Amino acid sequence: MQASAGGGHDPPRSDGGRELRVGRLQRHKVRVYRNRILESAVKVLEQHCAQPKAVLEVEYFGEVGTGLGPTLEFFTLVSHELQNRKLRLWREDDTTAAAAVADEATTTQLVTAAGGLFPAPLSAAAAATEAGARTVERFRLLGRLLGKALQDWRLMDLTLAPALYRLLQGSRLGLPDVCELEPSLGKILTDMQALCVRKAAMQADGATKEHLEQQLTLQGCPVEALALDFTLPGYPSYELQVCEIHVASSYGERVFGLG
Repeated sequence: MQASAGGGHDPPRSDGGRELRVGRLQRHKVRVYRNRILESAVKVLEQHCAQPKAVLEVEYFGEVGTGLGPTLEFFTLVSHELQNRKLRLWREDDTTAAAAVADEATTTQLVTAAGGLFPAPLSAAAAATEAGARTVERFRLLGRLLGKALQDWRLMDLTLAPALYRLLQGSRLGLPDVCELEPSLGKILTDMQALCVRKAAMQADGATKEHLEQQLTLQGCPVEALALDFTLPGYPSYELQVCEIHVASSYGERVFGLG
């Protein structure tokens, strides 16, 4: 990767006895490898920190194009590469994941999600591994690239979930956000929350344990028959709470903090 800085100031001119200085737009020109776009992007943005106010201008090794076109393409290429399914950065719903498995022959495996892109879970233990560290670095790259795109008025081909924007603004996410991200999971959790509220009301009326077991069902099944455990749906290796046995009717209470 090669880089050069262009810019300066126009010579002063006199206007009615006053000296005027007109600043020239600073540009930071870089050259990147198209076939190693992520590695190049990391180096470019690290180097660009020395000239944060300069407009980034990109060229490609072995190509003659320069100016706005290649620069806009750079933001698009990095956006697409960060959505590559192989990186496992983003959560997918069941429908898109199944479609991807059925279409493994496609050359571009970009993650798609009906509710927008939302980061896949990363436990503290996983983040401490080499693969986890790479994941963290890729999200750091995304943050820097988004900041540069905003500063330079560039577009990025990246559809982030509204819930992620709320999270970045410091909001605490809840059940409505789950319903927005993954409606099928949100419906199950909504039904479970209603079941917990109903159980609490029945207990307040003095219902016996046997009566509760007969009356409380989730989608027509006893909760015990669902073999629920405290792992993140879709990510069985991600434990929400260490628990060696499947949980029964107290599951929803513990999930929603009603127990």
